[in-house]
Amino acid sequence: MSIKRPIIISLLLSWLLLFSSYAFAETASENNAFSGAACVIHQGQKVVVIHEVITKKLSIPGGGIDSGETPRQAAERETWEETGLVVTAKEELHRDKSAIVFSCVSDSDILATEYQQKDGFHIIPSWFAPHYGSEVRDVYLVDWDLVQEREYRFPKQYPHIAGWLENGEESHVDYYEELYQAALPLHQAEIPYIYAFQQAVFDLPEWMQQGFSAAFFLLNLPGEEKFLYALVPFVFVFFGRARGLTLLFAIVASTVISLLAKQGMGWPRPFVYVPDLKQAEAYGFGMPSGHTMMAATVYGLLWIELVKAKGKEWANTYLPIIIALIFGQAVARVWLGVHFITDTLAGMFLGFLMVWHFYRLEMKSPNTVASIIDSKSFWWGITGILFVLSVVMQLPYLIYMFALVLGVSIALPLFPPQAVIQCSKEKAKTLLLCCVGIGAIFIGLSFIIKLFVSSTLLALGVKSLSYALMPMLVFILTAQRRS
Repeated sequence: MSIKRPIIISLLLSWLLLFSSYAFAETASENNAFSGAACVIHQGQKVVVIHEVITKKLSIPGGGIDSGETPRQAAERETWEETGLVVTAKEELHRDKSAIVFSCVSDSDILATEYQQKDGFHIIPSWFAPHYGSEVRDVYLVDWDLVQEREYRFPKQYPHIAGWLENGEESHVDYYEELYQAALPLHQAEIPYIYAFQQAVFDLPEWMQQGFSAAFFLLNLPGEEKFLYALVPFVFVFFGRARGLTLLFAIVASTVISLLAKQGMGWPRPFVYVPDLKQAEAYGFGMPSGHTMMAATVYGLLWIELVKAKGKEWANTYLPIIIALIFGQAVARVWLGVHFITDTLAGMFLGFLMVWHFYRLEMKSPNTVASIIDSKSFWWGITGILFVLSVVMQLPYLIYMFALVLGVSIALPLFPPQAVIQCSKEKAKTLLLCCVGIGAIFIGLSFIIKLFVSSTLLALGVKSLSYALMPMLVFILTAQRRS
C-alpha cells in the first residue's frame, strides 16, 4: 500500500478548507487597484505594531480591502479590528503593488503600559478588538530601533518605516501602571491573591525559587502541545490503537470546547490588567483554562484505564495523587500569571465533566466505545463538524484541529487495527521513530513557513499540513513496525 495516497489527499483537502475559509478574507475587490491598506500609528520613534498569531511576526496594522471600501476606509477598519484603536487615515506615506500605507492618527489617547517586556515593548490593551486572540496575539508600542528585521513580517516594508515615522502625524500616548479598575469585580478580587502568591515565591531563597519553578514546569506539562505530541505516539505504541484514538479525540474535544468557550466568554488574562504578573508565554482569552481542562482530561483517562485494568477500588487508591496533579497544574497556571483562579476551576470542571462521560460509556459498554472510536464514520463526522466551525469562525486552532482530525480520518481505513507490540525493544524503536518523525515534520514545515511569512494563507496552510501529517505518521509507523 502506498503511503503517498493519504498524504496527497490530506494536502488537497486541507488546502480546500483553507482557501474556502480564509481566501475570501484576503481577496481584493475588483474595483480596487490595491489588495491591502495599512496604518503607521506612532509617537516619535515609537510605533504601534501587532504580533500575529499565525506567522508569529510583527507588522503594522492593516489588511485586505473589502468590496466597496476605499483604501483609507480599509486601513481604518483593519486597525480597529486588529488593535482596538479608532484612527483617522491622513496622508499617504507609500504605495506599491500590494498595499497603500497611510499615516494614521488615533482619535483618542493611546493607552500603553509603563511596564516593558524583556524586549523593551510596551503593551497596548486590545482584548476588546475583534481579532484579538484569533489573528492578533498582542499589540505593542515599540521603539522602532528595537525591532529586528527578522522579527518583521514584510521585508520590503522594513527599511522604509523609520522614514515614515519622520513624515507622519503623531498620536498622543498615555502610560499606565495597571488597569486593575478595568477588570471585572471577580477578577479584581483575585488579582491581589495572584500577586501575593508570586511575591511569596520570589521572596524565597534562590534554590527554593528554582525548585518551585521546576515543579511548576513539570506540573504544567500535560497542557503543553509538545508534551501531547510525545504522549499520543506513546499511547499508540504501548497501549494500542483504541486507546490512542481515545486520547486523540479527548485532546481535540478539550481544545475545541475550551477555545469556543474562551471566544464566547471573552475574559482577558491576569497580565492584561497587571502586565508584570506574566511569567510565561500566553495569548488570547483565559476563561476557561485550556491547559487545566487538558490536564484533567488526560489524568482522568489514566484513572479510567486503572479502573479497567485493576478495578475501581484499586484505582481509587491512586485518585488522590491524580487529583493533586490536576490541582497542581491549575496552581502552576495561576502562578505563571496566565490564568485567574476561576479560569482554572472552570477548566477543571469541564475536564471532569468530559472524563465522567468517558467513564460512564466505558463502564456501560466498553466494546461499543472501542468500535465507535475506531469507526470511519465517527471521525469523518467530527471532520465535518470542525470544517463548518473553521469556515464560520476562522480561528487558526480550529483549522489545526480540523487538519488533525482529517489526518486521522484518512489514515483510519488505510491502516487496519494491529495487535499491540509485545517486544519492549520494538516498542522503544517505534516510539523513537514516531517522535523523531513528528519533530522533523514540525521543524521542517516551520522552516518553510518562514519562506512564506508574508502570506498568512500560505503560512496557515503549511502549519495545518503539519497537524494533518502527525497522526498519519503515527498510523504508518505503528502499522509498518508490526508487519
